[in-house]
Amino acid sequence: MNRFWGLALLLSLFVTACAAPRMAGLSARPGGPSLYPANFRAQHDVTITAGGRQVTFTGYLLVQQSTWRALAFSEFGVSLFDVTASPGKGIRVVKSIGMPSSYLTGPAADIIEILFLPPQAGDQVLPGGRLQVIRRGTVYDITYSDYAAFPGSEQKIPKHILLENKKTGFRLQADLLKFEPMDIPEKYFE
Repeated sequence: MNRFWGLALLLSLFVTACAAPRMAGLSARPGGPSLYPANFRAQHDVTITAGGRQVTFTGYLLVQQSTWRALAFSEFGVSLFDVTASPGKGIRVVKSIGMPSSYLTGPAADIIEILFLPPQAGDQVLPGGRLQVIRRGTVYDITYSDYAAFPGSEQKIPKHILLENKKTGFRLQADLLKFEPMDIPEKYFE
């Protein structure tokens, strides 16, 4: 009889180990929890590849619940854009150098919300630790990796993000430089 229970335990461990891996921190159910706390600030090295061109910049992000502000600076410190979004005021471009406002308030804002806010209904967790999201008819495949603990955060935070639109060849890679869970003063979103 002990052999039976030992075999049953071994079989259950094998089945559990072979099951499709789930993305750490993400729920497979739509509208599940976010990988990030509700309030935080972060700094990333970002590389975007599109149309055979590559752009690298440092991105800063402030998030307070569903309100956020994203800023980008070139490697020489030139401000590329500054965008804010809040449920009551919508998405607003504060500053932009050479980028159309429609891109910043459309696809760029979608990408920020996809990567850093809680998942929406319809977002899918795929095998291999990937997420597939469709916004405005565009399909994005996202992989979060290299999770690390940060002081003040209850969960580990991904230090590397890869987002791709395979149809257009758009690719965004973000490497986390600094992360701090904190309440962001309202004045930073005005």
